[in-house]
Amino acid sequence: MTANIHSDKILILDFGAQYTQLIARRVRELGVYCEIWAWDHAPAEIAAFGAKGIILSGGPESTTLPGAPQAPQEVFASGLPILGICYGMQTLAAQLGGATEAADQREFGHAEVDIVANSRLFDGLSDHAGAHRLDVWMSHGDHVSKAPPGFVVTGSTDRIPVAVMEDETRRWYGVQFHPEVTHTKQGSALLKRFVTEICGCATLWTAANIIEDQIERVRAQVGEDHVLLGLSGGVDSSVVAALLHRAIGEQLTCVFVDTGLLRWQEGDQVMTTMAEHMGVKVIRVDAAERYFTALQGVADPEAKRKIIGRLFVEIFDEESAKVTAAGHGQVKWLAQGTIYPDVIESAGSKTGKAHVIKSHHNVGGLPEHMKLKLVEPLRELFKDEVRRIGVELGLPREMVYRHPFPGPGLGVRILGEVKPEYAELLARADAIFIEELRRADLYDKTSQAFAVFLPVKSVGVVGDARAYEWVIALRAVETIDFMTAHWAQLPYDFLGRVSNRIINELRGVSRVVYDISGKPPATIEWDRRPAGFLMKWFYFTEMIEETSQPFTSEDTAYMRRALQLAAHARDAENEVPVGAVLVLNDEIVGLGWNRNITLHDPTAHAEVMALRAAGEKLTNHRVVGATLYVTLEPCAMCAMALIHARIGRVVYAATDPKTGAAGSVFDTLIDPRHNHRLQVQGGLLAGESATMLREFFRARR
Repeated sequence: MTANIHSDKILILDFGAQYTQLIARRVRELGVYCEIWAWDHAPAEIAAFGAKGIILSGGPESTTLPGAPQAPQEVFASGLPILGICYGMQTLAAQLGGATEAADQREFGHAEVDIVANSRLFDGLSDHAGAHRLDVWMSHGDHVSKAPPGFVVTGSTDRIPVAVMEDETRRWYGVQFHPEVTHTKQGSALLKRFVTEICGCATLWTAANIIEDQIERVRAQVGEDHVLLGLSGGVDSSVVAALLHRAIGEQLTCVFVDTGLLRWQEGDQVMTTMAEHMGVKVIRVDAAERYFTALQGVADPEAKRKIIGRLFVEIFDEESAKVTAAGHGQVKWLAQGTIYPDVIESAGSKTGKAHVIKSHHNVGGLPEHMKLKLVEPLRELFKDEVRRIGVELGLPREMVYRHPFPGPGLGVRILGEVKPEYAELLARADAIFIEELRRADLYDKTSQAFAVFLPVKSVGVVGDARAYEWVIALRAVETIDFMTAHWAQLPYDFLGRVSNRIINELRGVSRVVYDISGKPPATIEWDRRPAGFLMKWFYFTEMIEETSQPFTSEDTAYMRRALQLAAHARDAENEVPVGAVLVLNDEIVGLGWNRNITLHDPTAHAEVMALRAAGEKLTNHRVVGATLYVTLEPCAMCAMALIHARIGRVVYAATDPKTGAAGSVFDTLIDPRHNHRLQVQGGLLAGESATMLREFFRARR
């Protein structure tokens, strides 16, 4: 029996900051378990959690406005150490008798904090010789103007007098900057001081301990039952396979569907690694012909994705029946590679809270007729933790740390119709590109790199003959979160070498081009994917586990606020429940909800109301680069208003099959003929919005 690696833990209350998950990752890197819960979580559960310390995250709200989120009073009554970061510090001050105020100018970027009094939190920490001064990263509008009773101001900057405040007696601390980001040089040391010294947490959260803990849990959970896993060859499903094999051995059966749309020779590599070297029982299904037949004549990317997803489910279902019929025992469990960010993002569909780590929630839409129970050994882990565990389990580092790959595979990197010969050309071109990146020590310096097959032919000269052959595009980007990205400025000689190899080694390619588009306005992948569409049939087997999450925790927090406004429209004004939140530079500048009936105004949609509020606040009809979060896909009227306002990004929850203008009925928001283009993403908390709308109209029938 391993030690209880969850015994010493930190609770992070999330106020909607973009960096909240980063706080959790930094704490876990210290070897301490932590969880992220919503700021308004049930106080009784907070007390029952048994944390040794609490961190209050940053957030986009303002403590100077009515209704601002607050930490539950039970947090202060707990007697636990508390660290407030940015907004967390501000609400700490506001709730305990201090004061906050809006700054004349928001502060983003580097700053220097002078430690002006004795500080347990910063003792011995400095970035400047001869001065107790720290280089930190700021991102705030409001700031604390007066520390609460019992607190001592221990740090300040040239712009804000209260940058750090401490109540050593109660072990409560507030910092205006972000220690979780790497720009704050002593950030990790500060968090370590708080977590391990002040809170007294032991460092039990290690890769080896996590593996042993999960082995015990899995054995207790499944007993003698058999488990089925859809193995894609991606990071998450491979780690799940290795972990479950160590835990239950022959009780695990993996189904690997070779679609013909994988990386070059990936099917053989998966079988070599998992079946031959690790001894995992893997059923390989060669389904390439079946896929290419189904995709024949299909050029639309969305149609291709649906076909690929449907076929995978059919094949997986067939193989599940075969496993049982072959005498491997009744399959009762489906293994899934759900990871912690999936849990955080999907949380709240029933309770509205972020803490669902203990419940079994099928994030991906398991086919109902399969009636399988879920085993999710990675659901407490971040991606970087999954990778470390993979290496600890003996998986090749090259497999564990490779770049993201879309669930539908090369099917969405071949623009237009998918043919076997196109797939082979693309797979080989992609392999050459990746091989050269590794050889030049550039692979780990790019976040994602791949090749794209373009369905156009270009004139070239091969030998002494004129050639009319295909074009391959190369794409490489650098990014932190995959929400925005810069094109990687690879050396010209390197690109020339890759181009020469592809053209010389692949018959049928006469031209290679390099994509130098950033995101936005371009997306990282080339095909036009309805943003937020996660291919739920694929999700349950982790076919897309390497694809970056399309929404951040901050996106989720803003959409939750929009859902609150939608509920207000329903409950207070008997309006159709649609809410909207408009955000500019991490600040809410406009709130709106449907008010057509109340105002006798057919244009008073939630989006328009939010735009009007922003216009008054900013004294400008333009809200250039802002993000609008709305609980229902905008109609054509609202879409044109958003375009005229020069909104940068629209994130919506549920689709509107009757009037939606983001692709459901009209393409107004995404029509390339406009002189202004927006980034559009849909599907965030769609289930909650759809349920609210459905129940609203059902009650009025």
